[in-house]
Amino acid sequence: MLCDEGHVAHGISCDVSHAPDMQGLVDGTMARFGSVDILVCNAGITGTAGSWSLDDFDRVMAINLRSIVALTSLALPYMAARGGGSAILMSSLSAMRGNGAINAYALAKAGVAQLARNLAVQWGPQNVRVNALAPGLIQTPLSAPLMADKEFMARRMQMTPLRRVGTVTDVAAACLFLASPASSFITGQQIAVDGGTSITDGS
Repeated sequence: MLCDEGHVAHGISCDVSHAPDMQGLVDGTMARFGSVDILVCNAGITGTAGSWSLDDFDRVMAINLRSIVALTSLALPYMAARGGGSAILMSSLSAMRGNGAINAYALAKAGVAQLARNLAVQWGPQNVRVNALAPGLIQTPLSAPLMADKEFMARRMQMTPLRRVGTVTDVAAACLFLASPASSFITGQQIAVDGGTSITDGS
C-alpha cells in the first residue's frame, strides 16, 4: 500500500519474543536502507486482567519491556554511527497511575518509561534521542471490550477533559513529532497522549 502511494517501504516480519527475529529486523533494515534513523517500539500485549500468574507476568514482560531493551541495544549503535536518531518507546497511561486490573502490563510500561530516561542519558552525547509515549484510551481492537462497557466509558469520559477516546492518528502524530527535527531538543521524556486523563480531578 505504501509503495503504491509512492513511498519507499520494505516489510520484515518479526516476532519480538524471538531474538533472531529482532536481529534479522535490524540487519534487514541496514541491508535495505544502509542506516537506522528512527525506531518505534510498539509491540505489546495486556496479559490476563487481574492475574499475578508468573507465566503471564513473564510473557508480558518479555513482549512489553525485554523486547524493547533488545531492539534498542541492536539499533541505537547504528543511529549513533550515522550521527543521531530518534527512538520512540510505547509506554502507557497505566505506567503513570496505580492499576489493579492489568498488573504486569502497567509494571512493564512503567519500566519502558524508565528505560527511555536511561537510554536518553546513555546515548544523548551521540545525538540519539529516546522518548516514551503514554497513550490513554485509544480506539483499537485491544480496547474494544472497554469501549463496549457503558459504565466504564461514562466514568472515563468524565475523567477525560477532551471528552473523547483517542485515535491511532493521535498517537501517530505524536510519533511523527518525536521523529522529526521539531523535537530535536526533547529527550528522556514520557509524553501522555490521553486527552488530559492523567491531569484531571474528574470534574
